Amino acid sequence: MATEWTDYQAKTHTFLADGNYVAAFGIYSGVYKITGKAMTASFAHLYRLEDGKIMTMEQYVDSASVMSALA
Repeated sequence: MATEWTDYQAKTHTFLADGNYVAAFGIYSGVYKITGKAMTASFAHLYRLEDGKIMTMEQYVDSASVMSALA
């Protein structure tokens, strides 16, 4: 990400836990170097844990916001 974006950040604002699952919600932001366009995109990550270690991770993102910065 650092090679393609300037000031790229992922800021989590909410965590929810249920047993071995943790969901994280937040905002990605940054400026795409090639176009100079900024973006902010909501995200959700769903983690499945075993023995305190992340076993799987699913990522959901507002890809329209990201694609707009790329064009």
